[in-house]
Amino acid sequence: MYLNKVEFPYATEDEILLMEDTATNAFKNVQDDAALKVFQETQQKVARLIQWFDKVINDTIRKDLDQANNAVIKKQKALREERLALMKKQVSKELGHSMDFEYDAISDDDLEKELKSLEEEAIKGMNAVKNKKISEILSYGPQDNSTLPLNKLAPIPSKDALFGDVKQKLTELDTTRKEFVKRHYIQREKQAMAIQEKLKLRQQKNRRTRKERRESVAPV
Repeated sequence: MYLNKVEFPYATEDEILLMEDTATNAFKNVQDDAALKVFQETQQKVARLIQWFDKVINDTIRKDLDQANNAVIKKQKALREERLALMKKQVSKELGHSMDFEYDAISDDDLEKELKSLEEEAIKGMNAVKNKKISEILSYGPQDNSTLPLNKLAPIPSKDALFGDVKQKLTELDTTRKEFVKRHYIQREKQAMAIQEKLKLRQQKNRRTRKERRESVAPV
């Protein structure tokens, strides 16, 4: 759904359908080597597709994710500093003296080291599971030529293909937000004009009423 612009270079939809048809018809003739060949070729393509996925994730997606995470960390740090400054100011105003907070003694370097350690541990665990699954897939067929050197894999998709839809959605969301703000502003302007018009009519009515009262009490 999210990668509708990306064409997978291995184990395409047509190739998987061919394997399914082969599996359906394989038991008609158990001595037919054509079915075995289809299974072996599909296994090889799936193994290469997994390699390709890893390359795309490590060379493109993970780099962009790291940049986004770093930006988030910087914003969180700035927000924390601003929040602490406001808290200190409010405490000083209410109590008449300054107060040290526990967060003041926490080093940002220590926090980043801890986060990096947790991230590396998580990646290590994911890699162990991933390598085990790849080994299981490869064990179902011949080992020769199942995997390729990374430099011989199919080219990775462009960032536009990977993230184009996301950027488009963000652009559409920003446009929708601006249109909503504009409509809200126009609506407020209309309401303000309507209120002013009502006040104007009420003032005119009050002036006429006062004039009529003065005329009614004036001597003839």
